[in-house]
Amino acid sequence: MKRKVIFILVIVILLIGAIVIWLNSSSDLSKYARTVGLKKNDDYMIGVALLDNKDEYINYIGTNEKLEYYELEGQDIYLVIPKYKDSTINVYEARLDDNGNLVKNSLLFTTYNPFVIKCNVSDIIPSIILEVSYNDKVIEYSPSLSLKDGSLFVTDDVLNITKD
Repeated sequence: MKRKVIFILVIVILLIGAIVIWLNSSSDLSKYARTVGLKKNDDYMIGVALLDNKDEYINYIGTNEKLEYYELEGQDIYLVIPKYKDSTINVYEARLDDNGNLVKNSLLFTTYNPFVIKCNVSDIIPSIILEVSYNDKVIEYSPSLSLKDGSLFVTDDVLNITKD
């Protein structure tokens, strides 16, 4: 009888532990998104920072954990952090169409994680388009600098997490 009670207690404790671990791992917010202040009730899909160098991201996420790094032609370096851990980010090469509109060209890569990317040969025309999707929402964003003051250009779906 005593063994049966101990066995049941052990099973209950293991089940509670498994539930706690499952609840923590199934959180919608990525750990990086929380570190830069993205919250579930914000309207943003991604946080983006303009970096001085490729390793500056450590100042943003508070850890030395390595992030994916992509180096394309250009001089601008961006940290991209999806708000939701189940987001898909397709990174496309951008080009101008016959009407002068920026459009997606070839798919460069797909990721589900925060990453750092070096791109933009020109200050006027971005070289990539990020297509971020989560559930039924899809946004497109091209990391670039504002021609007005040289700061990071953002839209309503993008939170500027660049530190001063």
